[in-house]
Amino acid sequence: MKHTKSIFAIAFTAIIILTACSHKSTPTAAAAPKEAPAQFNMMTASAAPSVVEGEKVYTAKCGKCHELKRPSEYTAKEWTSIMRSMAVKAKLNDVEKSDVMAFVANGARGK
Repeated sequence: MKHTKSIFAIAFTAIIILTACSHKSTPTAAAAPKEAPAQFNMMTASAAPSVVEGEKVYTAKCGKCHELKRPSEYTAKEWTSIMRSMAVKAKLNDVEKSDVMAFVANGARGK
């Protein structure tokens, strides 16, 4: 009887461990494309193409790693400084960097 309880305990523990360590196939938040938050919807017919493209790149690439900041949270000068380091981390090419800068500068505080 004691031997049966030990086998049951070992089997039960193994099932718990295997279940906890199994791979989940549901998509993660990082895998799903992010929608532009409502406060960023600056895409209007009158917006310059670089501003529109910049918003798309900002949402897709910058939002991949961290919460997106509203462009109005910083001045254009502050955004320039931020872009120096973050463009490298986000692996933005020159066009993407220029477009994102156009987007954030367009909505920057005190422009």
